[in-house]
Amino acid sequence: LLPPPPSAVEEAAALKESGNALYAAKDYEGALVKYTSAIVLSPLDAKLYSNRCACHLSSGSYSAAVLDAARARHLAPEWTKALYRLAQARLGVGRYEDAACAAWE
Repeated sequence: LLPPPPSAVEEAAALKESGNALYAAKDYEGALVKYTSAIVLSPLDAKLYSNRCACHLSSGSYSAAVLDAARARHLAPEWTKALYRLAQARLGVGRYEDAACAAWE
């Protein structure tokens, strides 16, 4: 994938901020919509996938959380928050050994 144009990155940042506000208000579904829209505009931003993963975790959608956490980790392999989210998501789906491995990577 090619990096998005600056205008798309700016719009994605605005959507992320809206998503953050909704998440803080515990409106996880609303935040999920904002983060998903931001991902469409800026698909290489690991933080967007991590934030959407947090929505899935808070909503109990652990399988979807695993996918988003894995994408965040792929995009930012050294980012510890992506590894943490991956461990949380794997715990949610009952993959305990995989969760422990993610926590120690």
